[in-house]
Amino acid sequence: MKRALSITATILVLALFVRFAVTFHWRAVGAVLAQAAPAWVAIAILANIGSLAAKAHGWKLLMGKEGPPKSIVAHHATFIGAATGSFAISIGGEAARVRWIVMRSPVRAATALRGLVRSRVTEILMFSALIVGGSAMLPHSVLWRFIELAALVVIGSCIVLWRIGRRATQPTRDNAPNRAFGRALSEARETLRSPNVAHALFFAAVNWVCQWTSFAACAFAVTAHAPVAYALAALVLVNIGGAARITPGNVGVLTAAYVMVARTYAVAPASAVAASIVLQAVQILPIAVIGAIIFAIDQRRTIAIVGEPYSSV
Repeated sequence: MKRALSITATILVLALFVRFAVTFHWRAVGAVLAQAAPAWVAIAILANIGSLAAKAHGWKLLMGKEGPPKSIVAHHATFIGAATGSFAISIGGEAARVRWIVMRSPVRAATALRGLVRSRVTEILMFSALIVGGSAMLPHSVLWRFIELAALVVIGSCIVLWRIGRRATQPTRDNAPNRAFGRALSEARETLRSPNVAHALFFAAVNWVCQWTSFAACAFAVTAHAPVAYALAALVLVNIGGAARITPGNVGVLTAAYVMVARTYAVAPASAVAASIVLQAVQILPIAVIGAIIFAIDQRRTIAIVGEPYSSV
C-alpha cells in the first residue's frame, strides 16, 4: 500500500512538473542562468558539502561507543548515501549509507540505523528551532502560522520527553500502532538523554545553517535582490514537501518551493526557477563526483588488500 501511494505521488508530481515545463517561459530562465555569478555558486557548493559533513559527524556521535572508530568512515558513508539519494527515491540514499558503514567498519547495522533515527530527532528539533527563530522573516499567512505552531509543538514535546521519566515513554500493549508510537517516544527520549546530544544538536544546527547558506547563495547567484528570508522560506518548504523523497533528488520539489514563495518576496518567477536549477545542480553534481571519488579510492584500496573489489556499495 505504501509503495503504491509512493508511486502514485511520484507520477502526480512528475505530471505537474511536465505541465509546468511545457507552459513556462524557459528563454527568460536561460537568460538569468547565463548571468549567474560563479562566486555565489562556489559558496553554495562549499556550504552544501559543509552541511553533509556536519550531518555525518552528528551521526557518528549519536552511534556512541558502538560507532566507527574513525569519523572519516561516517563521512564517506554520508557522501555515498547523498550521491545515491540524488538518483533514488524514498530511503535509497539512507540504505546505501548504512550498507557502506557496515561493510567498511565494525559497526553493526542496528547501531547505524539507531544512529540515523537519533540523527533525525536532532535534525527535526533544530529544524523546528530554525522555523521558530526565523518566524519574523517567514510569510504571514495561515499556512505559515500552522507550520510555526507545529514547530513549537515539536520543541515543546522534546522538552517534555527530556524531562519526564522512563516510565512515561514505555510502549503500551494495546495494539501495534500504540507499540510503534511508544517505541518512537522512547527512542526520542533516549536521544535527548544521550551524553553526546549537546554536540549532536550543535552539528545539526550547523547542518541547517549550511543548508540555508546554500539556498541563499543560489538565489544570490541569479538575482542580486533576493532577500535572505526568501531562501529560508524555500528551505522550509523543500524539507517539508520533500520529506517523503518521492522523486530522485527532490526534482520538482525545489522548483515548486522557490516559485511558491517568489511572489511574497518580490522575486521574478524566472529568477526563482533559475535559482532552483542552480541549487539542484549544486546538490547533485559535486556530491556525485565526490561519491565517485570515494568509491574509486575504496575499490582501489580493497583490490590492493584482498585482490578483488566489493561487488556493490
